[in-house]
This record gives sequence, structure tokens and C-alpha cells, in this order.
Amino acid sequence: MGQKTGFKKGALLLSASLVLSTILGACSTDKAGSGTAGGGTDEITIMLPNFEAENPPENSPVIQKLEELTKVDVNLQWVPSSSYEDKFNITLASGKLPQIMVVLGKSPSFINAARTGAFWELGPYLKDYPNLSQMNEIITNNASIDGKTYGIYRARALGRNGVTIRKDWLENLGLEEPKTIDEFYNVLKAFTKDDPDGNGKDDTYGLVASKFTGPWDNMQVWFGAPNKWGDDGSGGLIPAHETPEYMEALKFFRQIYSEGLVNKDFAVMDATKLPDPFVNGQAGVMVDVADNAQRMDQKILDKDPNATGRVDVLQAMEGPKGLRDMPTSGYSGLIAISKSSVKTEEDLKKVLSFLDQLNEPELQALLYNGLEGKQYEKKKTTSYRALTSLRSATYRV
Repeated sequence: MGQKTGFKKGALLLSASLVLSTILGACSTDKAGSGTAGGGTDEITIMLPNFEAENPPENSPVIQKLEELTKVDVNLQWVPSSSYEDKFNITLASGKLPQIMVVLGKSPSFINAARTGAFWELGPYLKDYPNLSQMNEIITNNASIDGKTYGIYRARALGRNGVTIRKDWLENLGLEEPKTIDEFYNVLKAFTKDDPDGNGKDDTYGLVASKFTGPWDNMQVWFGAPNKWGDDGSGGLIPAHETPEYMEALKFFRQIYSEGLVNKDFAVMDATKLPDPFVNGQAGVMVDVADNAQRMDQKILDKDPNATGRVDVLQAMEGPKGLRDMPTSGYSGLIAISKSSVKTEEDLKKVLSFLDQLNEPELQALLYNGLEGKQYEKKKTTSYRALTSLRSATYRV
């Protein structure tokens, strides 16, 4: 592999820039803006989920730079990801919507709201914007409702899922990176039983999971279960939970749970707490999106500046039917524009201009990495983590 230009994060990397790289960008405020995006002192309010335990600081230099570049006063309404759907539905029912709302998925409430005119249909306008007009047609169709575009999709790589693992624990125990489900089980067991951190205490376990079902959905595909629906062999569809492969996955999940290889409280653990045991040296494996690895690596380094060989990213584990991984739909939620706060086409076009501008390279680098020279510095690297950073920094909203 040749050298690539990546980004090495400094210890002061703001959680704001990381969270916002997957959404829009900025810092926490509770102000409710009623202006429109566009120029000078215009104001825009965005409701969005927070996947971290705490909200980003209100005085972040990232949001200050964002406002300087866009000439928009950006106000964010942060909502914990675990309760975002409830808050989203309550906000819809109130009729008092911010200009922009992040939509986590095509839920019945969002579909009904779109059909009844709560959000702008954006399809006819996107051609007028240099970045938004380049949205992938297939993904746009996947994210559509009745063939209409009610939001800008948040792009995700089709092969985004992976296994994040404590590379230093593997090295401490003299283990190779697992490639099969059996090897994966053996690593979980070793991480639980064999003192991988070398502190002489029985205080570690293999896999950390939460009440978010994504990791379990990923792992069931390793066993050959379909991604939600499969071919029943006669031209029809069969749901994943009715397949024998799904049952084999459940038996595996039961085994690692009964043997204490996964945290016992996973079913009630808030998803925002998922990284904590991994970073704090309690758990050695996360099955999640691959780009989480860079964040975990940096957080471990923040806790221990002398830590080396900390984190690695692995592909899916090979199962009875070979190597299978759960793909994404190409997007993760939508960025919708409400009609209650954005009342005219003129106002809509200003908001779209703001969203289009967020796709410019300078702003993408800002939202993902923070301020160059303060939160990150550029360097030549060939590491997977840096390549992940580069890819994330250049995605299209």
C-alpha cells in the first residue's frame, strides 16, 4: 500500500467535530432560532441526536469557525440518541419544528408527516446545488417516500460494519487476529479468562454490547442469516428470524452470554455508554461500524498517552456459508427541512445553500477533524485508522 495523506488527531480533538461529521456540524446550544440560513446574521436551528454520553461544549471553536465560514448562526438542539425517536415524535405532534431535523429512519411517524406536508419535498430543487445535485440516484431512491425526496440522505459506506478489537490485548496473549466465528469465540474467551491487560485481576471480558441491536444483527449474518429478509426458495420472502441460520446465531449468543464473555447488562445498557468499557480496559471487542475504531483509539490514547498498538479493525468473521457481512442501505437517516419554520421557497433555498456548503472540502475537514493545528495535524501514514479518517472526512451529506 502506498502512502496516503491521513489525519493524526491531537488529544484535544473535540467530540463535537466527531459527532457532527456523521450529522451536520456544530456545538450545543438551546437557542431556538427562527431566522433562515443564508447570509450575515441569519440563524438556523437543527435538532439532532447525540451518540455521546455528554453534549459537546457550547463554546467550541469548531462551531465558531463553522459560523464564520457559512455566515450562519447555527443553533443545535441535542437529544440523547436513546430517546431521540420519542423526542422526534413529540416535536412532530407539537407542530413547532426547527428548520432542520435529523431523521433516524423512515419510521411510520416520519412517513405520515412527510405525506401530510410537514416537510419540504426537495427533489425539484436539488439540481440547482453543485454538491447536493451529485447525490447517488440509487441511494436517493432507497431513502425516498412514494418516490419523493423528503430529506438529504446521510451517506454511509455499503460495507461499513466491522470488528473493533484491542490489538494490544491480542499481542499480550500471543493471539492472531480472528478470521472465523470459532476463532472469534476463542478470542472472546481469552479476553475474559486470560488476563489480557496483565494486571493480575479478573476484571475483563470479551465483547461489549448494548441494547442497540446493530451488533447482534451484524453477527447473525455471519452465520448465513439474511439481512432482514431472505429468499424462501420458491420465489417468496422469509423473515430472518424464521431461518435455521438465525437460530444458530441465537445459540452462539446464548453461549457467550452464559459463559460471561459479554457484559451481563447489555440488554439495558444505553447505547451511548457502549464505548466506555472498551476505552476503560474492561472489554476487548466491539462489533460496530468500522470508523468507530479511530475514535476508540484516540480515547484510549487520551487516557494513556504511552499506550501503543491499541486498536485494530477486522472484517466480518467467516461462518458456515463463508464470509458474509451485513451491508447498509447506503444511508443512515435523513436531513429533513420543516415547512412550519421554513415557510417560503426563498427560505428553503437558503437552507439548501447551507447544506450544500457543508459538503465543501474545507467544511468537511472542519466537521470531522476540527481545527488544523489545534485538534489535528496532517502527516503521511499508511495506517487503516488514517484511511478511515480520510474517507469519513470526504463523505457527502
